[in-house]
Amino acid sequence: LATESAGQMRPLIIGGLADIGTSPSPGGTPVQAQPPTVLASATPPICRLPDGCTQIHFSADPGRAYVVEVSTDLVNWIPAGTVLAGDGGLFFTDMAAATSLCRFYRTRTAQ
Repeated sequence: LATESAGQMRPLIIGGLADIGTSPSPGGTPVQAQPPTVLASATPPICRLPDGCTQIHFSADPGRAYVVEVSTDLVNWIPAGTVLAGDGGLFFTDMAAATSLCRFYRTRTAQ
């Protein structure tokens, strides 16, 4: 998942976390793993809807139009839609995600 901010592309990778329990320290003494720090957010950045579609939330400037692009290989990108950002950022629902195994997303400001 990639997003554009001030003309720069920044990758945003979202994935699952595994509970690693305990792990040995360099000295051989087991150390309890600390839980990851989770940033509070009112809206998850990506979620699968009950119908199989994917909804994505990007931070964006309110009132600005953005083109959401989609790729299956991170090389070839096609426009999936243009969305006007609101006060809560940009929300995009990908209806085609229900039939795809893997999709990547990025945004750019609309011309």
